Order: sequence, then structure tokens, then C-alpha cells
Amino acid sequence: MEDSENHRLSGSFSGAMAAVKRQSIQPSGAEGSAEAEKGKKIRKGDAFCMEDFFRIDGTDLTVRVPAELDHHMAEKIKKGSDRLIENRNIRRIIFDFQRTHFMDSSGIGMIMGRYKNMRFMGGAVIAVNVNDRIHRILTLSGIYKMIDIYESSC
Repeated sequence: MEDSENHRLSGSFSGAMAAVKRQSIQPSGAEGSAEAEKGKKIRKGDAFCMEDFFRIDGTDLTVRVPAELDHHMAEKIKKGSDRLIENRNIRRIIFDFQRTHFMDSSGIGMIMGRYKNMRFMGGAVIAVNVNDRIHRILTLSGIYKMIDIYESSC
């Protein structure tokens, strides 16, 4: 293809993509929001209810880690736990990995951040109900040097 033909084709493609983006970003009226709801896919585990993930017992905050601890869930747990730590007298965070079978680097970062907050406040962080897969991730990441890890609950 010639350069002018390539430019013409890419220009029309980018123009079409811009039109699609404008339509999806700015829906009009009630029918636009209804269309957005139809196109919205809800995956299992997307709904976030604090009671499902956090439990406070005295000065202990137990975080029930979901089955998949990815970037989105790590961010939600981070915000929720930080809010509870700030508003309550939390001295220990217990991460319960009983349901967890997947964790990526954002989960490691979320745990490290809570560890730093707790250490600054004189508290502690532990991990309980850790299966072999999660134990391996925690070991390879070096977190095991900073927090106590238990295969069953304390």
C-alpha cells in the first residue's frame, strides 16, 4: 500500500474509534444508562460488601481474603482496611487466606502496605489458613521475613 492510502485508512479508523468512544462515554438520557447496564457484565466476586471481608474482634482486624486477590480486590481491601485502622484502635491485622487460590503482585503490595502501617503504629500483621500455593507466593516475595505465616488459624 502507498503511504497516502495507509494514512487515509488509519485516519478513518481512528475517526470511527473516536465516534465510538464519544457514544460510550456520553450516553443520552435513560435509554443510554439502560444500554450501559445491559452491556455491563457482573462477574462473581465483583460485589464488595465490607462485612464479607472484614471482622473486628477487640483490637484485631481479620481480613478474609477473597478467592482471587487481583489489582481490583487489593485496592478495595486496602481502602477498607485503612479506613477501619484509622477509625478503630486496630493493633493487629490477620489476613485469612482460607478461600484464596490466586494472588498477584498487587496483593503482595497491599499486604506490604498494611504491614508498614501497622509497624509504624506498633502493631503486627499475620497470615493464617495459608495453602501451599499462597505460601509459595509469600515465600518467594520475601513477606515471610516480615510477617508470621500459619497454615491454620491461630
